[in-house]
Amino acid sequence: MNESAQNRLGWRAALYIRLSREDGHDESYSVKNQRDLLLEYIGSRGGEFEVAGIYADDGHTGTDSERAGFLSLLKDVKSRKVNCVIVKDLSRLSRNYWEAGFYLEQLFLSLDVRFISLEAPALDSYRDPGRMNSILVPLQNVINDDFCRQTSLKIRGVLDSKRRRGEFIGAFAPYGYRKDPADRHRLLIDEEAARVVRDIYGWFVRGASHNGIVRRLNALGIPCPSAYKLSSGLSYRNPNARPDTRLWCAATVRRILTDRTYLGDLVQGRFRVKSYKVHTQIRTPESEWFIVPGSHEPVVSTELFQRAQELQKRTVHIPPACREPALFSGFLRCADCGKSMSRSKMKNRVYYYCRTYKDASKAACTRHTIREDRLERAVLAALRLLVSLAVQKEAVAAAVETFSSGGKSGARLSSMLQSRERELERTLFYKQSLYETLQDGDLSPGDYRALRRRYEQREKELHRSLDVIREEAGKPRAGNGVSPDWAAFQKNGSLPSLTRGLLTELVDTISVGENGAVRIHLRCSDPLPHFPP
Repeated sequence: MNESAQNRLGWRAALYIRLSREDGHDESYSVKNQRDLLLEYIGSRGGEFEVAGIYADDGHTGTDSERAGFLSLLKDVKSRKVNCVIVKDLSRLSRNYWEAGFYLEQLFLSLDVRFISLEAPALDSYRDPGRMNSILVPLQNVINDDFCRQTSLKIRGVLDSKRRRGEFIGAFAPYGYRKDPADRHRLLIDEEAARVVRDIYGWFVRGASHNGIVRRLNALGIPCPSAYKLSSGLSYRNPNARPDTRLWCAATVRRILTDRTYLGDLVQGRFRVKSYKVHTQIRTPESEWFIVPGSHEPVVSTELFQRAQELQKRTVHIPPACREPALFSGFLRCADCGKSMSRSKMKNRVYYYCRTYKDASKAACTRHTIREDRLERAVLAALRLLVSLAVQKEAVAAAVETFSSGGKSGARLSSMLQSRERELERTLFYKQSLYETLQDGDLSPGDYRALRRRYEQREKELHRSLDVIREEAGKPRAGNGVSPDWAAFQKNGSLPSLTRGLLTELVDTISVGENGAVRIHLRCSDPLPHFPP
C-alpha cells in the first residue's frame, strides 16, 4: 500500500496495554501511564491516527496467549476494523519469542497492519520497515522471553520456600478451613464446613458409599464447597463445575476423604504448570509434594482418617438395583486363595463364591460357596459373642468411639431444621406477594410466571430437605459421639442386628472356607476362632 493511498484511508489505531506481576513496581508500566503515553503520542501526530479502540489486559503475563483484551484486538485486526497496533514497547505485545515473531513477521504483515512500538526498541513498520527486519527485533524478543523465564524461576523459588516453611499460599482455603485474618498464610478451622467434613468421614466409615453420601448431602440441602465459598462472600469459581449449582458430586466427596489437609498436614505443590509459556496444570509425583505435618489444627482424628483410607482401598460392588453397597462388599476373602468373593443372586437367594474359581481357573481353587443369610447369622453371632466378653469390651468400645462422627449432630440438625423452615416461610411469602406485584403493574406477566416457577421449585426442594432432616433427627443417637450400634449394645447388652456400619467399625476381613467355616479378622484384636454358619 503506497503512502498517498494510506493517507486517504487513515490509520485506524488500536492502543494495546498490558500489565502483569512480572513488571514489578515500575510505575511507568501502570495501566494509566501506558494509556496516557499512547494517547499523548496519538495527539502529537496531527490527526494521522483515529483511535479505533483501547485494549487492556491487567494482571496477565506476556506469555499468556489467552488474554481477553489481546484476543479482542486480534479479532478486530482480522476483521479489518483495525489496521494499526500501537504499544509502549515490544514486551507489551508478547514475551513469547515465537509468538511475537509470528505477529510481526506474518500476521500483521499479511494483513497490511502497521505496528508501532514507542520504545525498547522504537519501531514503526510503515515509516521504517528496514528496522523491523533487523536483528534488533528478534534479539529483543529473545531478551523479553528470557526475562519472563527468569521471573518465573524467581517466583517459583519464593513460593517453594513458603511451602517448605508450612505457609499456605493458595488463593482460597480448603473447604473446612478459612484464612487467618491476621496471617493469610495460616489456616483456621471453619467450624460450619468442618462439621460437614466430619459427617462425610463418619458416614463413610459406617458403610455409606460415595454416591450415598452425595445423595444425603444434597437431600439435606447442604451447599457444595464452591457454592459455600460463594455464599461466604468469596469470589471463588470452580472451572470444572457449573456456576449455578449447589449440588455435590462423588469426585468432591472422594477428594475430601483422601485429603491429608484434614489431618492438620499442609500438602502443597500437587500440581504445577507445564512451563512458564504453557500454563496448563499437570499433576506432580507425590515425591515432589511439599508436606508439612501439624501446620494447622486437624478436622478429623488420625484414626478416623486412616480408617477411611483403608476403606477406600476395598473393592466395593454396588448392585445395580441398590443405592448402597451390599452388606459384605469389600469384606469377604477366600480362606484358601485369598481372593475376594463374588456375589450372585439365584432364585431369591444371595450367594457368595470364590472369584478365582469363577473368573480364573476352576483348577486353581474351589467354589467356597456360602449363602448370605447364613453368613449374616454367623457373623452376627460371632460379634455378639465378642462384645459379651468382658476382656474385649474396652477394646470394642475404643474402636467404635474412635470412628464416631461427633455428639453434636442432633443440635446441628435442629439448627438446620429451623433455618430451612424460615427459608420456606420466606419463599411462601414471596410467592404469595407475586400476584399483588403483578396487579400493581410492577411485574410483567412473563416475569411473573418465571418467578412463580422458581419459587415453586424452591418450595419443593425445601420440603424434600425438611423431610430428610426430620428423618435424620428421628434416628437413634447416642451421646458423646458413640455410634447407634454401640449405643444399642450399651443399653440392651446385645447387638440387635448386623449393619455395614458395625462391620466397618469392628471387622477387617472375613475368610470363608470350603466347608462353610467363617473366620472373622477383627480390627481390635486377634481373629476369632472358626465359627460355623
